[in-house]
Amino acid sequence: MQLSAARSCRDHGVLKSPLRRLPRRDITPALSLSSPRTLNPHAVVPLTRSSRGMLVLAGVLLAAGFALATFVSPDPRGFGTHQRFGLPPCSFRLFFSIPCPSCGMTTSFAHFVRGAWVDSARANPAGPMMASVCVLLIPWCWVSAALGRWWLWRRPGELLLGIVVSIFSVAMVQWVAKLFA
Repeated sequence: MQLSAARSCRDHGVLKSPLRRLPRRDITPALSLSSPRTLNPHAVVPLTRSSRGMLVLAGVLLAAGFALATFVSPDPRGFGTHQRFGLPPCSFRLFFSIPCPSCGMTTSFAHFVRGAWVDSARANPAGPMMASVCVLLIPWCWVSAALGRWWLWRRPGELLLGIVVSIFSVAMVQWVAKLFA
């Protein structure tokens, strides 16, 4: 009698073992139970140790890029600032005698770090967009690495792809406009 009463209580959740662990509600499995082959879009997937290290490194490299931009003065022509780092002139411009789609990007970053937003957009309209994204990515990378999971977005790849496509589109539109102007 006692065994069956204990079993029925256990089946109804009345009798709980002190060793039983309750599932965490903030972290769900990456695979859904209904269909084991599909990913659960609401899952919080922890980052691996190497992923966290790469995020810290990415944040450091982005910050270093902005630090470099503060040490170089923008070229008054609106392009060619990269040559002040000892790099060669743009090969695209040398071979085809026309500017490339990213022409003026380094100059744009150099203006951006100085707060000259109009000059930054004049050098390359995609430059301030890219610089703004990079400014936001620095703390995002570091906070994600510290938390051990993606911060604010569970699937940042899709968002970053949309941002990259937008910046690339602006760069291509301004390039075509420069060609036909």
